[in-house]
Amino acid sequence: MISILYVTALLIGITIACLRAKKYKEQHGSYGSWRQYMTSGCFFTMSLVLFIAIQADWLGIASTALALVLLIAAAYFTRYLPAKTEA
Repeated sequence: MISILYVTALLIGITIACLRAKKYKEQHGSYGSWRQYMTSGCFFTMSLVLFIAIQADWLGIASTALALVLLIAAAYFTRYLPAKTEA
């Protein structure tokens, strides 16, 4: 049951990220730098790594360290997110 909920939430999150990228392209004429999408990509990858680790019972130093590295990378790439503009 939890697997179905996770996959559903992940697909909804990826869909929202893609819709935001499409909206950004419509407003600015391009998708922008790849760096602005790294924050959400790191979060999606981190959730996938931890989900697989939990399902396969691989919780340990390696999966936790990888999740921590992805979390730090996501925090770093927030500086490249576009600033909100009042429209």
